[in-house]
Amino acid sequence: MGTVKISLVSIVGKHYGKQDEVSLDNVRFVDCFFDGCHLLYSGGPFLMDNCWLNDCQLTTQSTAAIVLESLQRIGFQISPPVGKIVSGEVH
Repeated sequence: MGTVKISLVSIVGKHYGKQDEVSLDNVRFVDCFFDGCHLLYSGGPFLMDNCWLNDCQLTTQSTAAIVLESLQRIGFQISPPVGKIVSGEVH
């Protein structure tokens, strides 16, 4: 099997605030700040490079909601990251 190449839309240097709903699917966020916004995730790929998260809410939809609910049922605890996200890792 070959690898599938996925094209992500890039958003650079944007600040999202309390009134914003941000869909994560199919987006690469670079140097963005998420401050109290509402994040929506349906299971598609996304990346965060050099981004900050502060007091955001996450709503999972579709496949992502099913996966998270199943993991929680078998004992996984889902915790929000704290701090800066650099290439997908929290620092």
